[in-house]
Parts: sequence; C-alpha cells; structure tokens
Amino acid sequence: MSSSITSAMLKTELKRFFATPLAWVVIAVSQLILAWAFFSELEYYENIQAQLAAKETSLGVTSLVVVPALLNGLNIIMLMTPLLTMRSIADEWQSRRLDLLLASPLSAAQLLFSKTLAVFTVLGIFWLILLLQVMTLQLATGLDLGRVLLLWTAGLFVIATFVTAGIWLSGIARIPLVAAITTYGVLILLRFTGQNDDGSLLHWFSITSHLQAAQLGLFSSTDLIYFLMIIALFLILGWTQLLKLRHSRERWSSRFSIILILTCLVLSWPVLNQHEFTHDLSSNQNNTLSAASQEMMQSLDKPLSFTVYINDTNAVLKKQILQLLNRFKRERPQIAISFVDPQNNPEAARTLGITQNGELLVRYNERQQLVKKLNEEEIRKTIYHLSSRKQGWILNLQGHKEASLFDKGLYGASQLTQNLRARGYQLRDFNLLKQGQLPDNTELVIVGAPQDAFSQAETALLETYIENGGNLLWLTDADLDFKTRDYNNLPDIASLPGVIVDATAAKLDLSSPDNAVITQYSDHALTHSLSRYTLFPQAAALRVNDFRGWTQETRLSTNAASWNETGAIKGDVERDPILFEEQGPLPLAILLSRQKENHKQKVAFFGDSDFIRNQLLGRGDNLQLTLNLFHWLTDKDSKPQQATSRPADQLVELPNTARAVYGLFYLFLLPALLIIAGLLIVRRRRNRK
Repeated sequence: MSSSITSAMLKTELKRFFATPLAWVVIAVSQLILAWAFFSELEYYENIQAQLAAKETSLGVTSLVVVPALLNGLNIIMLMTPLLTMRSIADEWQSRRLDLLLASPLSAAQLLFSKTLAVFTVLGIFWLILLLQVMTLQLATGLDLGRVLLLWTAGLFVIATFVTAGIWLSGIARIPLVAAITTYGVLILLRFTGQNDDGSLLHWFSITSHLQAAQLGLFSSTDLIYFLMIIALFLILGWTQLLKLRHSRERWSSRFSIILILTCLVLSWPVLNQHEFTHDLSSNQNNTLSAASQEMMQSLDKPLSFTVYINDTNAVLKKQILQLLNRFKRERPQIAISFVDPQNNPEAARTLGITQNGELLVRYNERQQLVKKLNEEEIRKTIYHLSSRKQGWILNLQGHKEASLFDKGLYGASQLTQNLRARGYQLRDFNLLKQGQLPDNTELVIVGAPQDAFSQAETALLETYIENGGNLLWLTDADLDFKTRDYNNLPDIASLPGVIVDATAAKLDLSSPDNAVITQYSDHALTHSLSRYTLFPQAAALRVNDFRGWTQETRLSTNAASWNETGAIKGDVERDPILFEEQGPLPLAILLSRQKENHKQKVAFFGDSDFIRNQLLGRGDNLQLTLNLFHWLTDKDSKPQQATSRPADQLVELPNTARAVYGLFYLFLLPALLIIAGLLIVRRRRNRK
C-alpha cells in the first residue's frame, strides 16, 4: 500500500515538472550552453593534439575535453537545482497544497522520497544526455572509459547531494524565491569552500575535494563514504523539517539522527584519510607507473632521492606532488622524498635556479637535475638521463639559415631537443666558421637544410670530420639543389627535381598533395616500433649516383601513388614523364655505413627537414622515427628508446562530415527537440482542459 502511494506521488511530481515548459526549457538551454563549450574545447584540442604527441604527455581528449565537460555539467546542474527544488515544498506552501499533502496518508519519509526522486530524475536525464554526448567521441578516439564512467557515477552522488540540500531548504523557506537564493548559497559553499585548504575541516566538507580522485580515474572509499553521509544528513534534515510542519513527535528522534550524522562526519575526517582504500579504474592505469617506468626503476642500482621545493602553505599542491612521487616509491621503497620551503632556504633555491613553486630536484649516483614540469614522463626521462652514460656532442651546424634546435616556434626543433636531452643526449647549435674546428668529442653532426652554401673552409673541416669516421645526418628540402658530389668521403647523392606528390595524403585529410606519406617499412633499427604513417611535407626524392665504398643499410620509400612533380601544385596534378617525373616508390631517406678501423661509420640523408620540427614531430610516428634515427646514428649500446606510449585518446580522428552531424545534433537539433516536446505536451494538456 505504502509503495503504491509513493509511486503515485512520484508520478504526480514528474507530471508537474514535465507538464510545464520550465523543465524542458531549463534542460534545453543548459544543453545548448554545455554543447557550445564542449565543441569549442574539442576544436581547440584538435588543433593542439600533434603538439601533445610531440611532448610525450599522457594528456588526451579525456583529460582536456571530457573531464572538463562533465565538471561544467555539474556546475550547470548546481545552477539548475534551486530552480527545480524551490517548487517542491516552498511552492506547495505558497499554493496551499502543502496542507493537503501533510494531511494525506503519505508519511513524511514517503513525501520526501517522492519529491527528491522527481527532481533527481529531471537532473538525471540531463546528466545522461551529457554522458551520451561525450561518449559519442568513442567513435573517433579511444576514451578512458573507466575514468569517464567513474566521474559520471561520482556526479550522480553530487546531484543527489544538491537535490537533498535543495529539498531541505525548500521546506524551511515559505517563498520559492527565498528557497532558491538560499539553496544557491549553500551549494556554492559546498562546491567551492575549502577546496584549496587541504587538511582542514572545511576541505573535508568541500564537494570539489572529493571529486579530485574520480577525475583521475581513482576510486576512493573515503569519497564514497563522504557522499553517503552528506546525502544522509540532508535527507534527515529534510525529513525533520517535514515532521516539524506536521507537528509530529518523531522529529525528536530525527534530531538525534542529525546529531549522530554530524558527529560521524566530523570524527571520520581524520580516520578515513588514514585508512583509505583506492583502486585505479583508468584504462591505462594512469595512477600507477607505466611499464617503461617500472622497467627503468628496476634497473637502477644507485641511491635515488627526490627533493621538492614548495611553500609549506601550499598543502594541496604538496599532496598532489606526493601522490605522483609515491608511484615511484612503490616501485623502489628506498627512495628518499623530502620537502623544502624555498623561503626557509633562499640561498639553496637561488643556487639551483628555483623559479616557481613545486619544482623537483632529482639526485642519482652523485648527479642531479631539476624538473620544472612535474609528471611521470618528465621524471622518468630525468632519471634515465642521470643514469645513462656520458654522451658526446650532437652539433647542429648554423650560419646558413638552418633551423635552431632551441627555437620554440612551429618551424623550430625545441621539442626534438627536449626529447633527446631526456634520453641522455647533449645537443647544441654550432657555427663551424666562427669556432674554426669541431670538438674532439663530437658524436654526430647535423646539416639541417642549409639555404646558403658552405665556405671552402667549412667544407674542408666537414670533409676532414667525415674522413676521420664521424657520423653525419644531412637534411635537405625540395627547394634546395642538393648534391654531395664534391665531398670525396661521402657517397654521391643528389635530389631529383621537383617536390614529391603523394595521393595517399588525401586519406589523411591533408589539404595539399605535396605531402609524402610513408606507410611501409623494412626491418631495421630505423623503423623499430613504427606502426603508423610518417609524414614529410614538401620533400625531395633522392638518388644514389655512386656509393663510393659505402653500403646502403636501409631506405624510406614513398608509396606507388607518388611522383616528383616539377610543375606548380595547382588544381588537378598529374605526372608528366616528359619532364622526368618518375613514378613512385621514390627513395626519400637513405641510410649508409662503412667500416672504419675501430667502429662502423654511419651517415643518413633525408629529402625533408620538416619532419623533425615542432609543427610535425607529433604527427603519426614522426617522433619514434626521429628517436630511432638518432639512436642508430650515435651507435648507443642500449636498445632503442621508444617514445612514451601515446594514450589511446590522444588522437581524435573525426571526419568533417561526422563532425558537422555531431555538432548539429547536440548543439542545435537536441535543444530544439526538447523545447518542441515541452511545448507539445503543454499544448496537449491545455486541449484536454
């Protein structure tokens, strides 16, 4: 009997919401706002995803688009809740329907349950639509489903907290507007107060602090218990208020329950933090060390320590850094972790070059290095750098309009330098004419597509370096007249006229066909771990005229649907054999070696210099190819260093047509359908009358 009464009351409440335009308009407008923010973030992400890949970061579309979208959804729901809950009791009071409800056979608990569940259902529909919107991205990338679903589930508890608080306050205020304003104030306090004051009681009561673990894909028993207790508290407060309105004697027992719940909340604050159970639900186990980091940590045989320079007052950042460092400590318990306040030791901070709060000093085997950007990849690279053997210099020749290794612009190579330095390489730009000679410990010389010719003195120095067995990487471009005929100690290699045009470029949605795409690789150290395409824009094809005692080890060749176009790249482009345009496959890179007295000398020639630049290093497998190339040229003893595994959600491949349909549906069509549905229901209801 009681369940049927509750069910009937719930249906009545839902009809009240959906029989008027309010719920439909609120959901539609909220959906429009969220969809606009979501697609703006998605568009921005698509513009930077290649840069993220080049930086070897674990950030993907889940972190930068989906998680912010869900958090924005909770903020919108926080704004929607008072508009809905103010009608639950305060509006009933004003319309004098509350007296009838209090006099009905419904108990206070049944009345509270039906009204709470009705509002929760309305907001739950909006929350479910948002989930469907972000989950649609799974068609274009590999979302971290564990992380997304955990945060979405945590959002259900947040919504329940908002609704129960709003129902309680609606019972206290007798005017709907007052109830809404009061609810806004309480929800803002719960959402934001104490979130940056870690360790305090206010921080414990903050909803935001209990969403941090879920945002990372980390289940926390402490957060679950917090939400259960805070929801129970507001339910009992609402129940007590209804009993008070009914002048029931049961309100004394309910008040005792309130005191009990509040006591448990306060007392559980230190206990639950000390006895917390966590479980990593993220797809890539982002809260545990990657396989590459675990393997590296197990190979260390010298003392390792971490010193964090951070202000004592910044407890939140300190906790986040400690959570990160504890991943390494679980693999190697002997690691010493310490925190130093730069204000208490300013001399040491100045000596080390500490410029910002939260920098990390890593010490290993009497060597040390400062890490300014704290994440697992950066720390792992630093440890590897400190533990690797001493390297000779890699010199990038300058003075002929070559790109700099340290230029942070799109056409610079700073991201390559960052990746190579993290793997133990020493690099510098080097003006051969000004210096007069190459250092004795030169390990590799890079000739990076010089636009001006070398002087006779520079040519002689370079010739001597090659004659003495030095390794060389020579990059050129289609607009340069490249040939090595004048270098007696190099194979005679020249570039074919024109630029490589590749029909495969259209499959990658590239706007111009003068992008050479390589998808097939031979078995060689250069192609180790390559599984996707490598991209070379405005590249030249190469031809070996005379090996001069060198042996070809491997080469990269274009696809069959390519040729060296000598004309302008306009409109429909076709190969013209009369103009010496050769049909692919065409060699784009050639790697050669020869045996010297005590080592194997290696040289590599590439008909493109853009693939190592910041703009393209993150495209396809360009980064892995570049790491393999430098590994082979410098003849490291260790196995090739792989690029950090790219998260499955880092690459978003959404065709233009699919993007248009996706955006139109969630941004325009769905809000319009919601408003139309609301208007039709209201019209149908009026016609019945």
